[in-house]
Amino acid sequence: MIQSDGERLNELKSQISAAYGREPLDLLVKNVRLVNVYSGNVVLTNIGIKAGRVVTISPERPPVRPIAIFEGDDMYAIPGLIDAHCHI
Repeated sequence: MIQSDGERLNELKSQISAAYGREPLDLLVKNVRLVNVYSGNVVLTNIGIKAGRVVTISPERPPVRPIAIFEGDDMYAIPGLIDAHCHI
């Protein structure tokens, strides 16, 4: 689906608003071990998603209840390894 500039702008505003805790996240993935692929550090945190994009990474719960919550149960989130290998 192709979005108009106005639709994309509204989506971006919604993502920013959710990042500031003014509107609910679409999904909160809580209690995951996030791996920093640059430093090698691993931190227990929550990942907030709005309109298909990560908008928050925080150990704190968001002020507005998310639409959906997924319990990460200490699973690892490794952003640098998603689609890291492909052939063109």
